[in-house]
Amino acid sequence: MTNNYLSKSIKKLNVPKTINGLMLFLLITVNGLSQSTLTPVSSFGSNPGSLNMYYYVPSGITQSSSLVLALHGCTQTASIYATQSGWNKLADRHKFIVVYPEQVTANNSSKCFNWFDATDQSRDQGEALSIRQMVDYMKSHYAIDTTKIFITGLSAGAGMTSVMLADYPEIFNKGAIMAGLSYKAATSSSTAISAMYGFVTKTATAWGDLVRNENPSYSGSFPHVAIFHGTSDATVSITNATELIKQWTNVNNADQTADATNNSFQGNSSIQQTIYNDNNNVPVVYYYKITGMAHGISLDTGSCPRQGGATGTYAIEENFHSTYWAAYFFGILINPYSIAGAIQVTQNATNVTYSVVNSSGSSYAWTVPSGATIISGQGTNSIVVNFGTSSGYITVQETSGAGCINDIASLYVTVQYNVAVSQTSSIACHGAATATLSVTATGGVAPYTYSWSPSGGTASIATGLSAGVYTVTVTDNASVVVSSSSFTVNEPTLISGNQTIALCAGQTITVGSHTYSATNTYVDTLTATNSCDSVLTTHLTLHALTPTSLSIAGNDSLCTSDGVFTLSGGSPSGGTYSGSGISSGNFNPATASIGWNVATYTITDGNNCTNTAHDSLYVKNCMTTGIASLDNSKSSIVYPNPATDAVTITTNDISGFKVELYNSLGTLLLIKEFNTPVAKLDIHTLHSGLYMLNVKTQHGMITHRVMKQ
Repeated sequence: MTNNYLSKSIKKLNVPKTINGLMLFLLITVNGLSQSTLTPVSSFGSNPGSLNMYYYVPSGITQSSSLVLALHGCTQTASIYATQSGWNKLADRHKFIVVYPEQVTANNSSKCFNWFDATDQSRDQGEALSIRQMVDYMKSHYAIDTTKIFITGLSAGAGMTSVMLADYPEIFNKGAIMAGLSYKAATSSSTAISAMYGFVTKTATAWGDLVRNENPSYSGSFPHVAIFHGTSDATVSITNATELIKQWTNVNNADQTADATNNSFQGNSSIQQTIYNDNNNVPVVYYYKITGMAHGISLDTGSCPRQGGATGTYAIEENFHSTYWAAYFFGILINPYSIAGAIQVTQNATNVTYSVVNSSGSSYAWTVPSGATIISGQGTNSIVVNFGTSSGYITVQETSGAGCINDIASLYVTVQYNVAVSQTSSIACHGAATATLSVTATGGVAPYTYSWSPSGGTASIATGLSAGVYTVTVTDNASVVVSSSSFTVNEPTLISGNQTIALCAGQTITVGSHTYSATNTYVDTLTATNSCDSVLTTHLTLHALTPTSLSIAGNDSLCTSDGVFTLSGGSPSGGTYSGSGISSGNFNPATASIGWNVATYTITDGNNCTNTAHDSLYVKNCMTTGIASLDNSKSSIVYPNPATDAVTITTNDISGFKVELYNSLGTLLLIKEFNTPVAKLDIHTLHSGLYMLNVKTQHGMITHRVMKQ
């Protein structure tokens, strides 16, 4: 389109927000293509931007779904863009929901989203607010995973994608911008043309400030972005891709130097992928430069899993389905099948097998974590792996006999450290001089860091110690706590004069050939000679401890719903009761463990000897709890179990998981979501007893019985 035509088009503008025939967003022809039926929504809020709303929900969604907003280019409709982009095919396969905002001619005679208009590009105003209200509508009518809301668009839709990412960073996790422009590259119809031609450039900081200033009080993270642009785009200059990189690397604490470059992405020499990492080495911006492609989205049409879409004026066959790779960037593609194999191995484990179901004629490309080696099976459906010290993903990609490349399947494998901490000095005694403890750590990644509690320094040798119990925590060079062990510094027994000494359960004193214990009463003269005692001679009387017994009536048929009752039966009187469900001498079946619970009766006699007796109470669940039944599949594990302070949850789901925690009565205590495959859940505030932990991934739910000690 010529500059003369652009000039004529601008003169036809009736209102400042309408761009009629801008070079950015030309008329798009479609050749009569059809698409899965979209559902219109006539009312979804105040809709200040006067937009139309359509959405597509595939069949078979059984859990909270990801949500993708897909914005069309000028003169297109929601249905046309759904057909050309192929988003609905991916939604059917990977079970997510797609919303298609649609512009109307009353707003813009060419049906362009008004990404350049000062009102429509501002938070909670105009078209931006209308699109945000579409998200709110879907959240109120469907089970949407609020951590997995994404947005993408072409051309004018790509410009509005930048607007939504900048206006609502707390809503959108990631965005994909296809032949688009930076946020506030233009703020009027006249400046829009300069921006499209690539005449608007800024520093990375200046671009980033435009985003930050839109939400000056926002302190969270900003969305990650994937950028797709053709080098022969005469409508929106590829210079805009460079400006987009500046803007979204800057707000994500990254520089503008690529951390990785692939000049032939997926074997396609026309596609260059560059990746930009933040200061924590996390990828935040992906850029796909498509050599020779004009203005539009790139396609790889066909029926294979990574193919889709339909060609049109601005939907171009490039053997690269940009929609698929946007969805891959969003992290919403589900595994095509499960990888069988261990999800937890020890350091340097050998001969570990991983496999998938074999399809006749297919070949399989595997990858393993850093430091691991595939020793056999590459190219087949089963491999044997020798591990190093790094955790990471096992991945496999199948190519069928017909040449179709399947989605990537992945399994996260945790490499556990096998480390020991041992005391290398002799038993420490505190006497005239303070004691010394020395420990040695083995395994893990040296060197180690030591931390003693109470204060004993940060070396492997702790000096100047008084009598007491000391704990040393050892951390290896990979910042992994590998062991925590306790050691005791003993106080010497200073014996003088004629005394009565009580030996309690399990204690003895050996002098020469005689061993004295608390089972009888002795009167004798002895010399203390053990390594921690001062050597003195004394006349001792050794007393036995007071015997103890416990018998609890009615202890074998209790329901969780039975009331609290006071424990009795301990003899002699004056002792205390402890155990699961026991508090202040009372037993509460509702807080006890299901099954046998041990009640302990403890008494201290006049010689300060402590003795215990035990009886058991059986508790059963006499009502239906409604807790999901156990699934014996191994898509998640919980450890340690029993646990005291926290449990680690490991799944095979790269996109994260959700947990629900119930007590033994079936009462829901906690719901929490994680966006990583491995996470730690703090349970230190829970009472001791049995709990049910539902771990929900995109593959389903597994219930784990967790014992809190």
